[in-house]
Amino acid sequence: MFAGAPFLVVPWRSAMIDPAPADHTKSAEAAILSLLAEREAGKSICPSEAARRLDPETWRAAMPIIHATARKLVSQGSVAITQKGAVVSTDGLEGPYHIHRA
Repeated sequence: MFAGAPFLVVPWRSAMIDPAPADHTKSAEAAILSLLAEREAGKSICPSEAARRLDPETWRAAMPIIHATARKLVSQGSVAITQKGAVVSTDGLEGPYHIHRA
């Protein structure tokens, strides 16, 4: 990544891309929602699991897209985000979190 740049270098795309264009967001949504569907009711996923679903080799580069997509899904009411077991707002969210079905 380049400091202050409005884009990411994503190795799995080998190009500079907007952090969350529609096709990447759809892939990220699919990764998050399919992982949650595979889990038992009440279970959660870690955002890194969704990033690894997108690309196991360079998953760290996909984390900003996963974070943005998780926030979008929260705003749509599709998922909830928890920290230390408590549902939290995405406003000012910092640190590790888990994604749950809403």
